[in-house]
Amino acid sequence: MRIRYTGAMHRRLAPAFMLAALMLAFAPAARADFQVTNVRTSASPIVVLMRTLSLGSTGEDVTRLQEFLRARGYFSYPSSTGYFGAATQAAVIAFQKDNGIDPVGIAGPFTRARIAVLSAPPVVITSIDISTSTPHHSRHHSHGNDSAPPADTQPPTVSVTAPSADAILAGASVAFAADASDDTGVAGVQFQVDGSPVGAEVTAAPYTISWDSTSVADGAHVVTAVARDAQGNMATSTDVSITVDNTAPAVTIIGPIGTVLSSSPIALGANVADDSAVTVTLVVTDAAPPNTVRFSSGDLTSEPFGTSWTPPGNGSYVLTVTATDAAGNVGTATKAFSYVVLEPS
Repeated sequence: MRIRYTGAMHRRLAPAFMLAALMLAFAPAARADFQVTNVRTSASPIVVLMRTLSLGSTGEDVTRLQEFLRARGYFSYPSSTGYFGAATQAAVIAFQKDNGIDPVGIAGPFTRARIAVLSAPPVVITSIDISTSTPHHSRHHSHGNDSAPPADTQPPTVSVTAPSADAILAGASVAFAADASDDTGVAGVQFQVDGSPVGAEVTAAPYTISWDSTSVADGAHVVTAVARDAQGNMATSTDVSITVDNTAPAVTIIGPIGTVLSSSPIALGANVADDSAVTVTLVVTDAAPPNTVRFSSGDLTSEPFGTSWTPPGNGSYVLTVTATDAAGNVGTATKAFSYVVLEPS
């Protein structure tokens, strides 16, 4: 086969002639020579997206996608940002629905191919001269089934492995982890809290990320992980319920107070308020350096948080009460007091 182009042809015309070339190249027993002249085309470029785009993607190709969607009334954001956010995802979903594509909100192979077709400039060919002859044999032979392999529609599997269900969490560095697998490979895993993305998509195993729990209010929340493959199939893990607690226990010392005149053990105690279980310790030290420890209660895990103690003699002391809750938050309170041995009358 010999193909000769003449006339004013733009370098973007190659896709426009692809169909004719394929038809001739795969004719079972024909050889063709043809000449194409007097070709006109629009100057508008074809939108070719070379990779799959999804939430968190950035770059010039995201900008081209947004401009294409804006030109067709799908993307209403004030400007093309080059960032694939929620507004871009919503526009992609609307475009997919209108074009018979599974509305997953990811610009995968089918979506990108449809965009390329719709953005291709119109071509007018006013003269084609084709002649064919039958060779002694064809260069093309059929070897079995030449049909395309079936499309991959199997979504990945994914599960959250950290945190554990019903965990009580606190702090600015909470570890999230997930397991994910797919028959053609996992392209990425996106962690979410209450349905909102946490950080960037993790594109390679191990699928882990650090989360700042102070970014949400104390209380109940849900952690999930969304896995996708290269074909745009997506799966969401089972919800993992957690409780965020970044508030320290409130500690109030109720005794002793001031100067204690006594010849018997004195009461040491505190009230502690918190949303979860707490562990409390009471420690008495000398008020003066080197602040020798005179008494320690050990861990108290249930109310009343108190005990009794007999001082070694007259002196000034400091009671320190420390309360630690289930999330690891720590609350403390201190109170100075004096002890005077009351002589028997």
